[in-house]
Amino acid sequence: MVKLNYNKSLKNLEQVINNRTVAIVLPGPSVEGLKHVGELDVCWATVNDFWVMEQFHKMDIIMCSAKECNVPDERHLEFLERQEKNAFVTEAVSFHKDLEECLDNYSDKLVFFNADRSEYMLQVPNKSQPMNFLAQASFSILIGLCIASGASRIVLFGADGGRVGEELYLEGWDSDSEERLNHDTQTLNATMAIVLQNVYRTYEVEPVEIINCSIDSKYTVFPRYTYEETIEKLQRG
Repeated sequence: MVKLNYNKSLKNLEQVINNRTVAIVLPGPSVEGLKHVGELDVCWATVNDFWVMEQFHKMDIIMCSAKECNVPDERHLEFLERQEKNAFVTEAVSFHKDLEECLDNYSDKLVFFNADRSEYMLQVPNKSQPMNFLAQASFSILIGLCIASGASRIVLFGADGGRVGEELYLEGWDSDSEERLNHDTQTLNATMAIVLQNVYRTYEVEPVEIINCSIDSKYTVFPRYTYEETIEKLQRG
């Protein structure tokens, strides 16, 4: 059985974030607004099909843990082979093959967590299970891990959480059904405040600002802003 070093996982993520704002790019159609935004001094992150999201910016952090991600595939290995300091966030159970080999080759880039599906899932993370997170929308776990790793602020692009226009997802994204997305959004709205409190308590960090740059987003748990308002806040520092 492979033994994972979760402390090293957090250190890997801390080094990539380096106390910066983390911009998490998601596949809601409102993400198209990023094409009209200039360079930002942020750490870029996304989930799952990162190659689709890199049309907006090269990613520093990617999270691939869903079964359908087929970890590790050729694109994952290409990301890990990049010369830049980056981080690949995943679960050990997500690996279909080559887990030990990847640990040998990329130990300074891998970040492992556990998606908790037990009856105690709303009690994690906690001091005894600091890398366990409620199994729900991937980006909610990524938010928690980034806060635990020193992110000064989180900004979400494309976090629409449902139909806010004609399209449900960005073109080219391998999408879930509208029913599944709506269910995930409702679950996140009901639980995210609890998860965040667990993160702050477990890692003994102060709450950070979370900006949702999707004014019509169905994710009501995060304050929603226009692109103009978001960029102004980021430029103010």
